[in-house]
Amino acid sequence: MNSLLTSSLATYTLLSLAIISLWLEKKPLIFGTLLGLACIAGLLAGHLHLVALLGIALFACIAQGWGMAQKQWQPVVWGILVALFSVLLWFHKVPGFANALLAKNLVIGQHTQAFNFFLNIDKSLIGLFILGFGPIDLLKTRAEAWQLFKQTLPMAALSIFMILGLACITGYVQYDFKMNHLLLIFALNNLLFVCIAEEALCRGLVQKTLSQMLAPYRYGQVLALLAASLFFGLLHRGGLLYILLATIAGLCYGFVYQKTQRIEASILTHFVLNMVHFVGFSYPALA
Repeated sequence: MNSLLTSSLATYTLLSLAIISLWLEKKPLIFGTLLGLACIAGLLAGHLHLVALLGIALFACIAQGWGMAQKQWQPVVWGILVALFSVLLWFHKVPGFANALLAKNLVIGQHTQAFNFFLNIDKSLIGLFILGFGPIDLLKTRAEAWQLFKQTLPMAALSIFMILGLACITGYVQYDFKMNHLLLIFALNNLLFVCIAEEALCRGLVQKTLSQMLAPYRYGQVLALLAASLFFGLLHRGGLLYILLATIAGLCYGFVYQKTQRIEASILTHFVLNMVHFVGFSYPALA
């Protein structure tokens, strides 16, 4: 039992370090080595089966093909393949993954829905490979990060006020402040395995690609924003109201990305909103 727990902890620690390493030195050798070690630990812990390694290798090849594509049509074709494979990972349709279940039918707060709290290895690969192999510039210095933080914070605050305000008005959530013992692990999981993955796909790949394709047209940037936001909304299953709110959230994240041209800005906005939702409102929604 202790060896399995150690292997499980090693799996998610190494996977987290692989993602974090992208902002230290964006080199496939570094994040690939950390991911390889995470895969070994995952096999030992039972979180991965051998067939999952084939899926990981295939996705890495596709993402690298997208990142290396030069001709006008190639990035689009490779980008579609990356997006399709990412959707399969998002919905856990790639075989061989046995993600850790931290809590089953967890209820936090008053009158809220129960949810299962997973640490998803498969979904986290979306962010790792799109940002690791793709043509997406990441922040390099503290000065850049601080400047972007100051630029993003007002837009993030407005986005949070609008989205959670709409969620309250429609009865999807209500004010419900609480400090749960899972707060720290939720925050780390949400940032590294959820927000980075979702923003890498919907903003770093889809919105960026559509913006480049539609750049010559008058309303090209608006159409790219709308399309990426709708794509983001449709990826969130849970009823029409949830899809609508997720689409509006996607518009906010996409607007922040469009104004800053930095994936970190949309990641920060997305993460802060999710944390305010978790701590201050019904999570995930009213029962």
